[in-house]
Amino acid sequence: MVSDNRNLPNEEEWDEEDGRIQNKNIIIDLQPIFLISAFEKNSVNYDQLQYFNSAIEAINIENNYDPLLTITNIPNYNNYDVFNNFILFFNAKLEILENAHNYVNRGIFRTLTGNYNGAINDLNNSLQFNDKNLLCYFTRGNCRFK
Repeated sequence: MVSDNRNLPNEEEWDEEDGRIQNKNIIIDLQPIFLISAFEKNSVNYDQLQYFNSAIEAINIENNYDPLLTITNIPNYNNYDVFNNFILFFNAKLEILENAHNYVNRGIFRTLTGNYNGAINDLNNSLQFNDKNLLCYFTRGNCRFK
């Protein structure tokens, strides 16, 4: 073996103020899984938790209701009743018209309530109408992960 003869700084001679971050020992943690969630427009945390995605923006414009869908890595546990009401809303919409939009919305809200098998079925039905829907694949992957 070849011995390492580099001059690395010792703990005593290393100064945090010198700007060399390569010598700093830090702990790196993984972020929680990103998922599609819903927040109210006037929520205090809404501006801090959202990430922009054009597909989610398009579905929010088409839905035109509150709460808005967003991509985040901080789960929203406070609105289960609201999510269940939206499942009932999309159940009624699916009785009138079966399309990809209604299935993906109900699948997202079923995911938020923890009904992963029902969500996967809805997302698979949505993909039969439109197999290029990014939100379906993303949400279905999250369901399978959970």
